[in-house]
Amino acid sequence: MTPTGVGRIGHVAALLAASAVGRLCQLAYVMIVARTLGLEAFGELATVTAFLAILGVVSDFGLSRLVVRDVARDPVLSGSYFVQFLAIRAILAVVAALVLGLTVTLLGYSPSTRLAAWVGGLSLVTGAAALTVVAILSARERMRQVAILSALVGVLTLATAWPVLAAGWGVVGLLAALAVVNLAQAGLGGWWIRRDGLAAGPVPAPSLRALGRFLALGLPYAGFNLLSIVYLRAAPVLLSALQGKEAVGLYMAAFRLVEAFALVPLAVVTALFPLMATQARSGDGSLGRTYGQAIRLLGLLAFPLAAGTTLLAAPLVDLVYGTAFREASELLAILVWGLALLYLNAPVGNVILGSDEAARYLPWAALHTGASVIVTGWLAARVGVRGAAWGFVLAEAAGFALQLWFVRGLVGRLPAFSRLLARPALAALAMSVVVAGLRALGTPLFLVIPVGAASYGGMLLALGELREEDRERVRGWLREVRAGAFAGTTGAGGV
Repeated sequence: MTPTGVGRIGHVAALLAASAVGRLCQLAYVMIVARTLGLEAFGELATVTAFLAILGVVSDFGLSRLVVRDVARDPVLSGSYFVQFLAIRAILAVVAALVLGLTVTLLGYSPSTRLAAWVGGLSLVTGAAALTVVAILSARERMRQVAILSALVGVLTLATAWPVLAAGWGVVGLLAALAVVNLAQAGLGGWWIRRDGLAAGPVPAPSLRALGRFLALGLPYAGFNLLSIVYLRAAPVLLSALQGKEAVGLYMAAFRLVEAFALVPLAVVTALFPLMATQARSGDGSLGRTYGQAIRLLGLLAFPLAAGTTLLAAPLVDLVYGTAFREASELLAILVWGLALLYLNAPVGNVILGSDEAARYLPWAALHTGASVIVTGWLAARVGVRGAAWGFVLAEAAGFALQLWFVRGLVGRLPAFSRLLARPALAALAMSVVVAGLRALGTPLFLVIPVGAASYGGMLLALGELREEDRERVRGWLREVRAGAFAGTTGAGGV
């Protein structure tokens, strides 16, 4: 049965709650690792993980999105897609791990970085299995299980950090632990799939023709995913070549905080993608309405986050990393505005990838990514690490404009952005005045944040932005949560 709108709010809330746990654990992980390793070794870890992120997307080949889209439309495909996806991902992950080790060797990286890269390649293989089970669970809208797996990764990653560092295993040990964490995620997710029969259905005998056809279907998504990760990870790779490990460490210290703040749009688009993929095929106008609602929700959160982080960047960086990373606060104050644009960009990605027109956008995405990498590299060479941060903001602004131009034909009339975002922007401006005043008075950070959030919420109420329909959605979701507490949280009945 297709979940109701209230049910989908529950999906978003479950993903948000688990993502919050996972991201808080990851933030604590970064704090421990950065303070223990120091700036240079942290930069080495960031360099290797940037390569891992790029090659992980290459080995995924866009098939995660394809599985979610097609299985959400036709659950009978579950068994076939699960087997084919797992086989292809295993092969591509092994190839990607070999490419990583050879690449850092041929590029002349230090012996310690080369060893870290070879060990880190193991996480590509175990990560392939983890992403396979997550894709099937997402497609079958088992969002609570997806949420648990998301939290599990964060908890286990944090739990392994201190013992590994205390044993003196450093960067290599952290990357080996990551491979083990991915394996645990895959094992639990695979048990759920088998228990609930989510990969049932006809499973064709493996053949090169079947695997080749599957790869061909995933090709447009592979292109998008590769471009996306190159776009997000180009800066640390460029900085490692142009400015050295310390510059990478500063940039990634700030960027890790930005990634932690990205849990909201990630949860929203993950929960809504199966619905939007179905709506894209229906052609009844519902896709445009869902897109507008997602933009409004994320806009309500983007402005206060960007404004507040800009004003509090220095104490936040000191709190997380210590004074050795103080320069990262300037980068955080820049990068967070790219994050605000990313909030608004996230739903439009669902519109494009959930439609049957994604391949038409691929050349435009390639043009945007190529231009972004060139501009970021030029700014990094001329201005240094701050230039790389500004490159991220400019790239998000250009991508937002380009994607809106493309999706007009998919959603019909675009939402009225000025109407959706004007009052949140005004409320965030008022909040900024309050936060700046509190900072000038020397108010502790643990008081500034809740008071600032309360002032933002009060302004939204005063401006009439929080409506009765919003309150009714929340009340409906709470009723569902109370009912779900007695029905259980796993299996078909719990979702």
